[in-house]
Amino acid sequence: MFASDTSPMVLAVDDDPIFLRLVGFALADSQFQVVLAPNVAAARAELDKQGPEAFACVLIDYAMPGEDGLSLLRWLREYCPDLSTIMITAMWEKRLVEETVREGVTEFLDKPISPVEIARVVERAAEITGQRRELAEMRRQVEEAGRMRRITMDLGLSPMATTCFC
Repeated sequence: MFASDTSPMVLAVDDDPIFLRLVGFALADSQFQVVLAPNVAAARAELDKQGPEAFACVLIDYAMPGEDGLSLLRWLREYCPDLSTIMITAMWEKRLVEETVREGVTEFLDKPISPVEIARVVERAAEITGQRRELAEMRRQVEEAGRMRRITMDLGLSPMATTCFC
């Protein structure tokens, strides 16, 4: 499911060090390694360094100094669209929920959040990431099969001729 030989990682992005420690505590007994980022720039650097395939999901705080969580969410949709995202905020705004849904967020949570809730949501988001990646791989294989079929047809070969090289 994940490219890494080690445990899949969860990236937690929040300018609040107490919340980051809570995420680490919540996932301490899980299958996940937790990578902490205090801002959007650090999160992007971690994703570039590790590669998005190493991550099971990203928890993103909405309100941070500088770039906010929504800008990271938009960047993630372009950079690694299969990666599940969980938007977290202490403020409840209908506009924010609508924007995050449009940008493809997997889950939206309000602070305060219990460690049990964090672990439950991360597990579900990781499953969704795995399903998305499997689907993307199947699409790639179908496209490759179609491309090979077109090549054999263009060469005047029977598509069956390419299936058995006995």
